[in-house]
Amino acid sequence: MKRIALPVMAVVFFSSAALASDDPFANYYANTLVVTDDSGSTSVYVQPDGTFHETLPDGTKVSGTWKIADGKGCFYVEGAPPHCVPAQKHDVGDEWQVPAVNGPAEQVTLLAGR
Repeated sequence: MKRIALPVMAVVFFSSAALASDDPFANYYANTLVVTDDSGSTSVYVQPDGTFHETLPDGTKVSGTWKIADGKGCFYVEGAPPHCVPAQKHDVGDEWQVPAVNGPAEQVTLLAGR
């Protein structure tokens, strides 16, 4: 039994590592996305279970779900249209722009920690 357990454990470990490296949002899970637009900055916390929550500039808390499909990460909040952005890998300290739901592009920064 011990001879089988080690190879199985290695397959599980390396398969999990491969899946994590294929996930463009993997660096987001333990960190904070700060999305800035004309109304101020929103802190977004993406969870690996397909949920997220955010704190809007006025302090309002919002939560919803997300999924990646066809190269886009779409964020869903009940009663609002989905907000889809390119599903791209980013590292802590990166800054980039994404299309806004309404209005000009939003600036995104990935900050270390929660």
